[in-house]
Amino acid sequence: CVVFFFFKQKTAYEMQRGLVGSEMCIRDRVNAEIKTAVDLVKEKTQTELEAVKKVNAPVFNFLQRKIIDPNNKNTYKMLAKGFPGSMQTASGHVVFDIDKIEAFHNKGKKVIFVTESLYGQKYAALRFADGVIVQRGGATSKNSILLRDLGKASVLSCYDLEIQADLKSCTFATHQINEGDVLTVEGSTGEIYEAEIPLIDAEIPQEYEQLMSWVDSYKKMKVMAMADNPKEFALGKLLGAEGIGLCKTEQMLNDPVRMKHMRKAVLLDKPDEWKKELDELAHYHKEDFKALFKIMNGLPCIFRIIDPPLNSFFPSDKEGQIKLAEELNLPIELIEKQYSKFAEYNPSLGLRGSRLAVMYPELVSMQAKALFMAALECIEEGFQPLPCLELPMISTVAEVTFLKEIIAEAAEEIGASDKIRYKIGLLLEVPRAALTSDELTKEVDFMHFGTKDLTQLTCLLYTS
Repeated sequence: CVVFFFFKQKTAYEMQRGLVGSEMCIRDRVNAEIKTAVDLVKEKTQTELEAVKKVNAPVFNFLQRKIIDPNNKNTYKMLAKGFPGSMQTASGHVVFDIDKIEAFHNKGKKVIFVTESLYGQKYAALRFADGVIVQRGGATSKNSILLRDLGKASVLSCYDLEIQADLKSCTFATHQINEGDVLTVEGSTGEIYEAEIPLIDAEIPQEYEQLMSWVDSYKKMKVMAMADNPKEFALGKLLGAEGIGLCKTEQMLNDPVRMKHMRKAVLLDKPDEWKKELDELAHYHKEDFKALFKIMNGLPCIFRIIDPPLNSFFPSDKEGQIKLAEELNLPIELIEKQYSKFAEYNPSLGLRGSRLAVMYPELVSMQAKALFMAALECIEEGFQPLPCLELPMISTVAEVTFLKEIIAEAAEEIGASDKIRYKIGLLLEVPRAALTSDELTKEVDFMHFGTKDLTQLTCLLYTS
């Protein structure tokens, strides 16, 4: 029967790799599954459609990640095992204070952030972490969804973990770990190891292209990638993405230099001063947008305007604010004043998304101009950019029409109105927007539904 041949082929592959009788690493399990599916079609023991159905979709996640070298894994001590939070694996220095993540990152150190929960934390700071260990939360918790969205190696529901944040230490069962110690987090298995373990790139088997060509012939929906930097854009294209379904533009600000300009743009009061900082940000955005348009030549690319609340871009503690004042050469009083203005208890429900864009239209204008300039330059170089701007956290038609005017003015100013075919869409995360979508749809070209926020706000369940 087909099942017999499937396991026969898979076992043969494992024997060739010397894997029988030993713990088979994730990379080789994935490769075996893909190779077996293709070989069974060649042997005419199953059809192409059966091969496509037989390979479990989650295995493809492992083709785009770094993994622990199986030759070294057993030589390191596993401290604990929690719930697998992501497909990524990372090593780094342990940090318990979210405001210290960026400081470690700026020193060239990789960071593993250890916390009881992400509730009330400044999510923007997590961009600088390489991995996260959370004591609470399961597969559908906001902790899990957020960390997967950010592409961070993560382990959740780690109940062997006890944190003494004030002492800058934690214990896994009886083993103590202090701030600065190095851990390795394997998000795909939920395992946590002491010390840094060498990582290797996952291999894409030769049979992958053949299998995906069969998938293309039977699929009924397009598959687009979620990516925020040129490396991810290229990986998405390599794996067959038919465009970019979501590019979170705030993730493009992770670089310390870019973050510095973003902070000054928000903090400075004089128009000529913050315009200078926005111009610097526009330059960086334009280069990233150009890279994406060239990689995804002729395919649609959806860019979400800056979404997080502004307070998430700044340290909340006095020490961090003093250090930031020195770094930006600004008075500490200004930073304290602006932070208190932006401070929020639950940033998921506050001044973010399109609400932030309405209050600070200069941010949207800057991003739109950078996008249109990048598209025009790509057209001159012979490429076919298909830009789409997505407006998150929309509540009313008035917000949409206001922001559409800002974007149209940016296109007119750049000279892109008649040269670029761009689209504007919405990310519906508020119940009111979902219920009035018949009115909103008249104003835009496409809509996406943000099911996480919709679930929280409709059912009054905070998923952390």
